[in-house]
Amino acid sequence: MPINLERLEAMFVEAGLKYRLEDAGHLLTGFATTAYENEDGRRGVAIAVTVSEDGEFLEFTAPRLYDARRSRDPGRLFQALLDVTMRTKLVRFEHDPHDGEVRCTVSYPVEDGGITPRQFRRMLEAIPKAIDRWHPVIRLAIDEGVVDLSSGLEQAAAKQDRSA
Repeated sequence: MPINLERLEAMFVEAGLKYRLEDAGHLLTGFATTAYENEDGRRGVAIAVTVSEDGEFLEFTAPRLYDARRSRDPGRLFQALLDVTMRTKLVRFEHDPHDGEVRCTVSYPVEDGGITPRQFRRMLEAIPKAIDRWHPVIRLAIDEGVVDLSSGLEQAAAKQDRSA
């Protein structure tokens, strides 16, 4: 069952989320973060949710998280992003070589299966959780050219200990 903007808006309302419809045809919302802060020192991420392919594809995108052009060693940054992506469910990091933008996305093929409110919320929340968890790793790769996953892995171990 394809999805449209009206159904998507209903899911935002049902989840109790604030959002706005952008002229570009996507819905925009935001989440607070504890570790991640942008270049201006503000905590939080904006997430754009887009419906495409006649309602058969959803994409959740946190744009302009980092600027790869500011990286001390772009190769090390990309290694860190690939390492993080391999260790993270649902999300992937993307790079636009034209302007250096690094963003985080979750893509979901709706096709004929639809999407439940629980799936919608999980995909939406996966982005800020991943960004918060891995921000120290990515920041270290940008600033120092060092890839060290230990801070993100320690956070995952601590979370697993709390849930046990």
